[in-house]
Parts: sequence; structure tokens; C-alpha cells
Amino acid sequence: MRRRYQRTLLDSNLRETRKLQYLQEKRKYEATLRKAKIQSWKEYCNATTSTNPWNMVYKLATGKMRSCSTLSTIRRPGGTVTSGMAETLNVTMEHFTRADEEVTDDYHKLTRAQNKTPVTTEDDKPFGDSRNSGRYIRDKQE
Repeated sequence: MRRRYQRTLLDSNLRETRKLQYLQEKRKYEATLRKAKIQSWKEYCNATTSTNPWNMVYKLATGKMRSCSTLSTIRRPGGTVTSGMAETLNVTMEHFTRADEEVTDDYHKLTRAQNKTPVTTEDDKPFGDSRNSGRYIRDKQE
């Protein structure tokens, strides 16, 4: 449409008709595009948690949380529901953290052993020695 309007040079009436037709179609296109963008944004914002895990984060960040939601009960993997806040927190902690059993858990034994041994490498300078601090940073950058 735009090209037809712009290339009509000799007939001014035809050019004006094509200009009006082009502008009318352009307005329709922009309105349709605007509606599609708004609809797409609404669908994205209303997506369920399973398809959009960041939904709650976006709503919190934009200040669109309508009410203060408190996690009071959740459904356990077996299908039962927790009875209160303390039980909910315990179930949540059990689900997201590993049990620390010193007797049988090799992972935590290894982690504790690594934390007890100091980390030293060949190029380590004594921490807090003000004479070496600037030189140490320059050496690392080079």
C-alpha cells in the first residue's frame, strides 16, 4: 500500500486516494498489533506457575501483588496436607535440604573436612600484609 502510494506521481487525485487508503490500513494494522501485544502480555502474566515459575517474582517486582499471601499449608508428596505453619516449614526444609547424618552421610563428611583444611596455593600472600596487598592485586591482573 505504502509503495503504491509513494510511486503514484502523475495523478494527484489517485495519489491522494492511495494515501488515504494507506493511512487507513496502517491505523488498522497498528491497532491490531497493539491489541495482540496486550493480549500476549495478559496471557504471559496469567500463566500458571508450572509453565512460568517467575510469575510471582514479576508480580512482586512490579508491585502488583493484591494481597499478602502466607504459606500456611502445603500438600505433601503422599497427598496429605500439613496442618499449620510449623509443620509446613518442617516439610519444606526436609524437602529442600539434605539430612546431615555424620555416621552415614559421606557428602557432609567431605564438606566438613574441606572446611577444616585451609585453602593454600603457591601464589597466596599472607592476608592483611599491607605491603603486599597492592602488589598482589597487580600480579593477579597481569
